This record gives sequence, C-alpha cells and structure tokens, in this order.
Amino acid sequence: ALTQDLGTRFEAGTIGYKLHACVGTNHTALDAALQLRNQGGFTWREVEEVSILTSEYQVLHSGWEYVPSTVMAAQMNLQYCMAVLLIEGRVFVDQFTEARVRDPQILALAKRIRVAAKPGQIHSDRNAQVEIRLAGGRRLQAECKAARGHPLNPPSWSDIEDKFMLLAGKVLPPRRCRR
Repeated sequence: ALTQDLGTRFEAGTIGYKLHACVGTNHTALDAALQLRNQGGFTWREVEEVSILTSEYQVLHSGWEYVPSTVMAAQMNLQYCMAVLLIEGRVFVDQFTEARVRDPQILALAKRIRVAAKPGQIHSDRNAQVEIRLAGGRRLQAECKAARGHPLNPPSWSDIEDKFMLLAGKVLPPRRCRR
C-alpha cells in the first residue's frame, strides 16, 4: 500500500484549500451567496430572508439556529457565516472574535436565514442552492456544486495570494508579504 502507484499517482491535485475561515460544510452556500453579492444591486440591509437548500448532512452539521457562544461555534454555524458574508463580504479571521460573534447586526440578519435539506440530495453532496429575498419582493438565486478551493473547483492563484496576504499581513509588513 505504501508504494502502490509510487511516482505515477500524485495526491497534490486532490488537496482542497479553505478560502473561508469556517467549517467546510458552509463553503458552497457561502460561495453561492458571494456570487450574488458580487453581482451587486443590493445591500445586506435590504435582505428580508435567505433560504439555503443543501444536504441533510450539512443541515445537521452547521444549519442549526445560531445562538452566540464561542468563536468556534460561530465558525461552525451557517447562519452566522452567511450573515457575516452578506454584511462584510468575507468570512475570514477578522470576522471571528468574541465581540463579533455577538454583534447585534449580525445576529439580526442571522435570524432571517433558513437552512433546509433538499429532498433526495445524497449525504455526501455539498451542493447548495441559495435564494436571497429582498425588500420589494425581488429574489436572487445561485447554486454552488463545489466550493472554490475544492479539487473540482480549484482556487485561482489570486485566491491563494489573497489568503496569504490576509494571514501573513497580520504579522509581517506589506512589503515583506509581497516579497
């Protein structure tokens, strides 16, 4: 087993990269919502409700009602992560602090996010369908079958570089990060 396919099969292409600082089961829903957010035409204050359809596994793993407690609980919760994404445009390290996990604006938006299992979706399927209902009745929809960073949807060099700069920039000056 240790030498089977040695030198002919390489696992580097099966490595996933987490581009959001939260549990992986949230990533497809976040990427679908990010697509809608990046298309523009609305602000988070106009969001009346977000509906997320995904697998039962994802619902059980991260779709429970968000109640502020710890940073780790926020990282594991889809309602919190979705609210943060819609408000701030990213779900990364700065969005997970003791103060942020209790932020009244995030909590209010999180209460308007519904997560449900899509009938017939298999356990391991992380596909997510997101619908954002805005004030005035407009509805925006997007679907993501493989999160950015997944081997089926590899990250761009820009994705990797952005993640590096955000993390390294916490401890190094920008010039050194760029070098």
